[in-house]
Order: sequence, then structure tokens, then C-alpha cells
Amino acid sequence: MKHASTTLQKIFRETISQQPDKAAMLAWPLACGAKTAERTDAVGFSAGVLTVTVPDEAWRHELQCLTPQYLAALNQVTPQRVSRIEFVARNRHERRYANTLLWFPKKMFLTSPIWRIST
Repeated sequence: MKHASTTLQKIFRETISQQPDKAAMLAWPLACGAKTAERTDAVGFSAGVLTVTVPDEAWRHELQCLTPQYLAALNQVTPQRVSRIEFVARNRHERRYANTLLWFPKKMFLTSPIWRIST
């Protein structure tokens, strides 16, 4: 099992070396774990600050308590230092809209004329 872990870390390092500016965002699911990654999104990284959207204020507060562990995990695998994580609660409309989109297959969403926005 240790060999698989080492191999996965090597693959991840090779992947982020191709996109170093997005390394922290790509590493977020590894740092926080699968269950938390399902409910959160790393949406930006600038000047050492990783911005992560969370479902609500309760999640924001809970994850802020875990920030030291997340920073340690992120800084082990990213080439650029992550100095801070900013957790941003999604507003009610964004959550409702995001949850609605999850029910539609991507192909339908991209090709259906109902969903196209006219310019």
C-alpha cells in the first residue's frame, strides 16, 4: 500500500508541475479529504491565499478550525506556499442553482437550446 501512495504522490507532483499556478486548487481535495471535497470548491489562488467556497456559515466556521491541518497538507504537495485559506459561504441562490445543475447530465446542459443564453 505504501508503494501505491508514493506512486500517487509522484503522479500528482508531475501533474501540478505542469500547472503550478493551479496547484493549490488541484491539491485541495487531497488536503481536505473526499467527503469535504464533495461539498466544497477551491475557486481561486492568489498571493498565497486559497479561496474555497463552502455550503454555508456553519461549514465555514467548522473548516476554519481545521485550517492549520489543511495548510500543512497543502504545503507538503504544492510548489507555491499557501499562507492562508479563505472560506466563503455560498449564498442561498448559488446553492439552490448549483444543486439544480447537478441533476442534469453535462451533455444535456451543454447542448439543450433551453439552457443556452442568447447574446
